[in-house]
Amino acid sequence: MKTCPRCHMSGIPEEAKFCPKCGAKIVRRKIDSQQLLNEALSAWEKYPGKPKNENLKKKGKVAVSLVLGQFLWPIIYLIIGVIENDIDSCLKLGIQFLMFGGGLMILISSAVLFEGYNQDKTKLEKIKNAFIKRYIHENEYE
Repeated sequence: MKTCPRCHMSGIPEEAKFCPKCGAKIVRRKIDSQQLLNEALSAWEKYPGKPKNENLKKKGKVAVSLVLGQFLWPIIYLIIGVIENDIDSCLKLGIQFLMFGGGLMILISSAVLFEGYNQDKTKLEKIKNAFIKRYIHENEYE
């Protein structure tokens, strides 16, 4: 049994050339499924409405900012040391904070990027699969 590509009526006999409901031509193209899939993939690559990974770029900027922000701590503690007249101990404290906090921020930033990458990749794959499925459905008939 065939399904109409225009009105989606199902149960149309195999020998029918037109849909009994809307009159659309329902003759299948003489093309193999791999060639049709390749056409769909090519159409996806050229599709101007394809979503971009903007969220991932934003998350990347946040992660880089978190890591780079850790390098401010020794400077802050150096300024406090100048004010308090104890540069050595304050600078030492700032470097210790940089080492501990910087390592922690690198781990957190990596987790944020990895989680964001996986979510965006999954969402993009779903959109791509829906596009390809629709393309094949719309183009398997003449």
